[in-house]
Formats: sequence, structure tokens, C-alpha cells
Amino acid sequence: DRLTFVVPDDLPPDVYALQIALPNTTGIPIFGEEILSDQQFISVQPPSTARFEITAEDLRCRVETSPASFGSDEVGLSIIAAALLPDGSTSELQVLKASNGKNGLRFGNVDSGDQFPLNRTLFSLPQQETLAVAMNVMGYEIDSEEAFEKQIEDSMDFFIELLKEQWEFLKDNEGIGEGLGALIKKFGVKGVIAIAIAAVIVIAIDAIIARWAPADPIMQEALGFSEVDLAELTSLNFPSPGHSSHDATDDITVTLNPLGKLPNQYREFRQYISSDEESQYELVLRYNRTA
Repeated sequence: DRLTFVVPDDLPPDVYALQIALPNTTGIPIFGEEILSDQQFISVQPPSTARFEITAEDLRCRVETSPASFGSDEVGLSIIAAALLPDGSTSELQVLKASNGKNGLRFGNVDSGDQFPLNRTLFSLPQQETLAVAMNVMGYEIDSEEAFEKQIEDSMDFFIELLKEQWEFLKDNEGIGEGLGALIKKFGVKGVIAIAIAAVIVIAIDAIIARWAPADPIMQEALGFSEVDLAELTSLNFPSPGHSSHDATDDITVTLNPLGKLPNQYREFRQYISSDEESQYELVLRYNRTA
């Protein structure tokens, strides 16, 4: 027998378990009143018209680098993002830029307790469907402006090169199944994205720093969101993520702090604690579903 059904339009994106229950007409009481089929799973995806945007609202300095007696911090912030597209390609790199067109933002004379409004869009692709977004956050206490600019350029090259390399591997490696579709069926979209951005986490920042010695890292994190992740974050049908903490590098710990939800919007701040620099910086992010 073949059973068909229509998934309700208002069913939130997620993975659902499905069983078929039939009346027990066998006359065998041990089976109970109903006989259940084996459990199957369906993955409900956002519609192809869904669009999302990620914005940086504020940068906060809770504790400047130590020792404070050496003077205020000179902070550089660089954030880069790219989309993984349904056809297996990657979008162009989206880069946080200053008003003068330079890559990255600079903040002078930063002291403990200072807060800087950003209001910068980090990712937006309104005309194109995306499968996922990969993003890298980098913050430094700047010693050399020229070397800092070179470090951003090198980081951008590493990011997109490694991201494309991993994405191509997932698409084309027949040893792990019949391409990307089989891998998604096996691991789910979230698992695939986690694999795809794994190389970005090891973006060779240490090698770049050793080459240019421009700055001391005070913020560092690689982020990855599937389209389902973004749909859940911006939906009131799902709770906000809980507080969590993880080690982004050997000396930088990231703590996630949800700030709440509105319809089609989720806000959070991510705290970066550097044990080497004895500093604490925070980045306030806003996620919006725009379509």
C-alpha cells in the first residue's frame, strides 16, 4: 500500500518522527487495539523564499586588556561571512567595512565599560536562496595598523579558500555516498554544515599572527548556521537557545547569552574572554527573518 499526506503549511521547520497506526483486525489480542508501523523521519525545511539577515548591533568592552596601566586598548574588529548555496557553490564573501571603505572597524582609546554602536549588516542575500551561512569573527588589540590590514586580507583568503575546499569535498567525494544529497540524508543539514565549516575553525590564525605580528587576539570564533537553524532562531515556535560556553581557541572562551525573541527576530550577545590578555569583550548580534 502507498500512503500520501500533505505537510501543514504552518508546521515549523524541524525533523519529525512519523508512524502509521492501523486498527488491529488480525484477531490477535497481544498486538493491542492498534498496530504501529516502523518509525520514519521527515525533515521539514523553510520555503525556498525564506530570507535571513544577521546584524551586529554593539561592541562592548567589559574588561580591557591587562595591564590597564599601559593605556587604553586600540581595537580592530573584522567579521567575514559567506553563504553555502543549494547548487553547491558559495556566495561572494561579505565583509564588515568601515565608512571609508576599509575592511574591518577600528576603535581607539577603548577602556573598560565602553560601548560602541555598530548597526552593521554582517550577512544578507535577499535575492538568493541559501542553504547555510558560515561566518568568522576576529577582534584584536592593534599594535600595527598596516599589519592589521594585511592580517584581515590573509584571513579573508583563508576563510573562503577553506570553505570552498570543504564544500567541494562534501559535494564530490563519492567515498562518503552519492554526493551532497546522500550526505544530507545521512547526517542532516546541521551535521553537513558542521562538517563544512570545520576547516574554518582552524583558519591558521596563529600562522598569520606569526607572520605579521600585528595584534593580540581578543575575539575569535567561527560560526555556522543552516537555514533551519536560522528559521528556528527567528521563530516564536522554538525557545531561545540556552546559555552555553565553549573554547574557540586555546586562550579565548566564548559564552552565548540570549537576549530574547520577537516575531521573526532573535537577539543575543556573545562574550569573548581572553585568558592571555585578561580581557572581556562582547558582541551583540541580531538575527532577522526578512521574508
